[in-house]
Amino acid sequence: IKQIAHRLKITGASWESGNVPQVLRHRCAYLNGCLF
Repeated sequence: IKQIAHRLKITGASWESGNVPQVLRHRCAYLNGCLF
């Protein structure tokens, strides 16, 4: 759980930087890797 929270913090920082498409791609790939 801590690892996921840490990743979310990094994602939030990247989101503020304006790397929205890249973050979404990374997030989708990460979620797909977990779910499937």
